[in-house]
Amino acid sequence: MVNRKIKAKVRRAGPGDIQRMIEIHGICFKEPFPQEIKWNAEDLYFAISHFPQGQLVAEVEGIAAGQIISNRVSEELYRSHPPLVEFIGIDPPWYRFDEAGSTLWILEIAVDPSFSGRGAALALIQACKVAVTDTHGLTRFGAGARIPGYAAWKEKTGATAQAYCQGVAKGEIFDPVLGPFLKYGTRFDRVVPGYVADPESLDYGASVIWERGMD
Repeated sequence: MVNRKIKAKVRRAGPGDIQRMIEIHGICFKEPFPQEIKWNAEDLYFAISHFPQGQLVAEVEGIAAGQIISNRVSEELYRSHPPLVEFIGIDPPWYRFDEAGSTLWILEIAVDPSFSGRGAALALIQACKVAVTDTHGLTRFGAGARIPGYAAWKEKTGATAQAYCQGVAKGEIFDPVLGPFLKYGTRFDRVVPGYVADPESLDYGASVIWERGMD
């Protein structure tokens, strides 16, 4: 039995973690998340080999409980705020990787629900801040958060996605994805139309960032 008092510890992912990372992705990203965006072993091996600082695993009692998978991208790509697939670089795979890029872009943060309440998500975000601080040339990390409460909120109020995200940032609206990101020390940057196909979010994403010196 897992001891619920033991908190998660974060380390870099290695090739031996790949199958478990694929498993965690499958557990956490079911529909309505687009099922065509799935990791394979080749994808993750590239990421671990080329950008090890950005591939993180949270362990609880020696078991991989959660993960961050990320890409290193250029300042130009970051500032263009494209859809998720552009941050990955699908065809050819990982063509968006920039070894001198300014931004660690989180493609996925996921925690196996069996390990909820163990601090894995917070530990992963904190480790991401350390990765930015300790890696020459990186100035920030960013991520696109789903806003799955938005479709129902728009139907009720008619509010724009921008107004919805600002309400979440102010603590006036609860959103189960964007809210935790902000709680962990990031700030809301902007709304990204067409970030990922997602009826609950009406295809919007909320860009969040953390930059050196924010905390």
